[in-house]
Amino acid sequence: LLDAAKGSGGAARKAGVRTRAKITPEVKDKVKALVKEGKTGAAIAKEVGISVPSVQNIKKELGLVKKK
Repeated sequence: LLDAAKGSGGAARKAGVRTRAKITPEVKDKVKALVKEGKTGAAIAKEVGISVPSVQNIKKELGLVKKK
């Protein structure tokens, strides 16, 4: 019974628990280029392999967010 409980950590990983994406300068450059091409945040996120909020954070950091 105890051995079965130890194996549950591996099952969680297989169930889709994501690891944090590494936001490198190259990723930021790619996001910047795609924004300039007019791509949407969702399209950029999918192409680069990061989340939409990460795309928004990078755009904000680079001053690419439109003011309201």
